[in-house]
Amino acid sequence: MAEPFSLLQELGLEPSAVRQPFGVLHGCVVTEPHVSAAGEHSRLISELVTAAQLLRARMAHPRFPMALVADTTYTLKTLYAANYARLWERHVRVRNPQNATERWRQRAMERRVRPEVSASWIWKLATFSLTPFNATLYLDADVL
Repeated sequence: MAEPFSLLQELGLEPSAVRQPFGVLHGCVVTEPHVSAAGEHSRLISELVTAAQLLRARMAHPRFPMALVADTTYTLKTLYAANYARLWERHVRVRNPQNATERWRQRAMERRVRPEVSASWIWKLATFSLTPFNATLYLDADVL
C-alpha cells in the first residue's frame, strides 16, 4: 500500500493554522529564476497589483479580507519595496520555492508521478491548499 501523498508536505509547507471564515486569495509564487531575470516578473507584479486595486475599489462593505500567497525571493520583496503589500491583509510567505519545486520533482520521480508537470501548476494547487480562509474565492492576477 502506497503511503499517503500530501502536496504541501512534499513541498515542505504547512497549511495556515489561523483561519478566517471567508476571503479572497491571490497567488504569485515565482519558481523559475529566468522569470525574474527576463522582466516577466514585472508584468506579473503589475497584473497582481492592478487586480487587487480594482477589486478593492469595487468591493462593497463589508469588505472581504484578501490574502496573498507569494514567494519571499522575488514577489514579496518587490511588493514591500513599492509599498503595495498593504493591499492584502494576510501574506502567506513561501520561502525557497525553487528548492521546494525541485524536491517535489525528485519525489515525483521516486513515486513514478509525472515530474515534468509545470511548476506553475504545482504552485497553483499549493496556493489553494495554503488559503487562510474556510471559504475562498481565488482570483488569478490575469483575471482582467
